[in-house]
Amino acid sequence: MKRRRLFIVAIFILTLTSISFGCSVAKQTNVKKDESEVVKPFPTSKQKFVRVVGWLTNDSVLIQAKKGKSTVFIKYNYFFWKRKIYTDCG
Repeated sequence: MKRRRLFIVAIFILTLTSISFGCSVAKQTNVKKDESEVVKPFPTSKQKFVRVVGWLTNDSVLIQAKKGKSTVFIKYNYFFWKRKIYTDCG
C-alpha cells in the first residue's frame, strides 16, 4: 500500500514538473534587425517584359523581354542595378 502511494506521488510530481517547464515563458533575446537594401525595380521603357527565366546568381536574374520584333535576354543585378543585354542575331 505504501509502495503504491509512493508511486502515485512520484508520478504526480513528475507530471507537475514537466507541465511547469513546458509552460514557462522563453527568454526573448534582442535580435539585430537586418540592414535592408533597397531593391530597384526593373526599368522596362525600351523593352516589353515577358518573363523571368531564372536566377543566375544570388543577386542577379535572367529576364526575357521583347524589343520590337526581337527577343532579348537581360542579365539584371538587382542590388547594383547593372544589366547586360543579349540579343539574337536574326
